[in-house]
Amino acid sequence: MDWNLPSSQEQPTVAIALTKLPAGVAPKDPLYGGPVLLNPGGPGGSGVDLVLSSGRKIQRQINPNHDGTHRPGSRFYDILGFDPRGVNNTTPTTSCFSNTSSFRRWKTQLQAFGIPGSSNISFMQTWAANSALSETCSRHYKSSSLGQHINTVPVARDMLEIVTQHANWSLRQGHKTNELATDGKLRYIGYSYGTVLGAVFASLWPTHVGKMVLDGVVDTMDYYAGHWFEAVVDADHIPVHFAEACAKAGSACAFFEEPNYVNPTTIFERFRRILDGLLEKPLAVSGSTDHDPDVVTFSDLINYLRDWSYGFSGLSKLTAAFLRDIAAANGSSFATYKQNALDTSLLHQNFEEAKMAIECSDMPVLNVTAEEYAEYYWSVYRKQSWFLGDRVLIVRMMCNNWHLRPKWQFNGSFSGIMEVKPVLLIGNSFDPVTPIGNARKLATQFSEAEVLELMTAGHCSLGALSSCLDGALRDYFQKDALPAKGAICLPDFNPFLGPDSG
Repeated sequence: MDWNLPSSQEQPTVAIALTKLPAGVAPKDPLYGGPVLLNPGGPGGSGVDLVLSSGRKIQRQINPNHDGTHRPGSRFYDILGFDPRGVNNTTPTTSCFSNTSSFRRWKTQLQAFGIPGSSNISFMQTWAANSALSETCSRHYKSSSLGQHINTVPVARDMLEIVTQHANWSLRQGHKTNELATDGKLRYIGYSYGTVLGAVFASLWPTHVGKMVLDGVVDTMDYYAGHWFEAVVDADHIPVHFAEACAKAGSACAFFEEPNYVNPTTIFERFRRILDGLLEKPLAVSGSTDHDPDVVTFSDLINYLRDWSYGFSGLSKLTAAFLRDIAAANGSSFATYKQNALDTSLLHQNFEEAKMAIECSDMPVLNVTAEEYAEYYWSVYRKQSWFLGDRVLIVRMMCNNWHLRPKWQFNGSFSGIMEVKPVLLIGNSFDPVTPIGNARKLATQFSEAEVLELMTAGHCSLGALSSCLDGALRDYFQKDALPAKGAICLPDFNPFLGPDSG
């Protein structure tokens, strides 16, 4: 558990959960390229779950073309997902709640408070709730052997151990002829917070990096400072992009309505009026066979739209239908979603608790009053985004009253990453929390790196379909080739239409 203790000293251990999607060729085959480790972000996201849900897509993106032909020197990669410390299937874990019912009550209470700014008391209620949870969780983690070893640096060291042990296994199996199977280097794709993990690894062990893709890049310096000061600078472009795509799709977009809402300007204005209207007057929804009686509030819709802004390509059709119905004072479809979503959120209890523990351990202690927090942080976020400024406020707030400090903390220096090359960074044009500017900023820290921009909305590129993006990833993993400076890829289709529809 503690990598800085002598190996001979007895101590608690961590059992890292892993799952592998095999390359399709044996490790002794000259075409075998080794394992590619994944981290889905969060922090608190499960790499095991990512392999199960998206492993085949990622493997298709980086392996040779699928027509059965490949050039000499082609490489086929394992896709390897792992659950970081405290996450999902990895043990030990701990919990801040006595049982699932307690967690459900907590989520229901937070939902009732509304997001900060939705009422004259919602900020103070949310502040008090997060203070109580943070103090409770830090106490639980402090009593656990895991508590001081759950932050990013030990996880990066775990990754080094994973690739080292894989190389040792390959040597024992007699795969000496394949250097990529036995070199002990990290081949890695990290999304969102996974870019922080990747940057930390690259800084600490630069000579152990083979290939590195950072997608949805977090401003690592800002993250370790505990600010998130540039997180939502591009968020307000997402509703505008939605309106443009809806207008282009015409009647295929449920929110398009002749004759009044047929161009980007009128569609966007309608979008804003719905939010403003719910802030003034929530929508009552009578019960039906699909849902119980409910109320659709401004906070309900903002919370949903935050999720939509992450999964823009896959959720825009549903979003258009919700907005159309709410505009017509019909909240039935949204109420059904809302009630089902609360049940689904219970599956993410470990994610939320692990996220708090990792982020709050990485960042400096938050030692401000509620009033100081509002003046210092809230004003910054609100200036960045009318759309998500209030919602993102909660991210840093959850570390109030967290006092547990890690034993092995990152020193904040990323000078080591200058040795790593080549590195591919990817960013969406309109990302709600990791603006493309972050990728451009981090790229300057590497000696050889390029940024590939995907001209779409959403968080990270994985949710979009782009043959151009797939080609760039394949060229990187097959040829060590980076895209041209300033390269931009387009998605293959409008989210309201379908593949190849333009």
